[in-house]
Amino acid sequence: MSKQLLIAALVPLGAALILASCTRDEEGPAPAPSHPPSKIDISGVITARGDDPAWSLTIDGTTLTLKREGEADVVATAEGATIEPGQAQWQAISPDNQVFTVTLYSSFCDNNPEQKRMPYTAEVDVTTDVLQGCATKVSAPAKPAAPAAKAS
Repeated sequence: MSKQLLIAALVPLGAALILASCTRDEEGPAPAPSHPPSKIDISGVITARGDDPAWSLTIDGTTLTLKREGEADVVATAEGATIEPGQAQWQAISPDNQVFTVTLYSSFCDNNPEQKRMPYTAEVDVTTDVLQGCATKVSAPAKPAAPAAKAS
């Protein structure tokens, strides 16, 4: 096979490969990112919700209010949040000495009663229960937030 014939055969093939790599699939827009930014903004009021059993949590500065179906509300105070890449965590204690831990993870979530996509996955570890659901920031701070503790 002559050199010219080989080049003549390979040039169209190379051009086709280049064009194929540049064209966009016409099935629709590019998919949304699977994870929100890793920074969690805790500067305002945050609410979390879950079901099985139904529960809700409000984080307003250092005050955490947990509501569960059929149980008394638990209002607890945390010293602040521990912020790490991709998560924020609060350790709180109520006046009747109930201790609980709230962790928000920076990952989209739709495991909530409204099936609404929220930017954070929430986990509340209280007494003998671990509640799981979704969380979102709902407003600017209602009161000054305590300084956040940095992870070591």
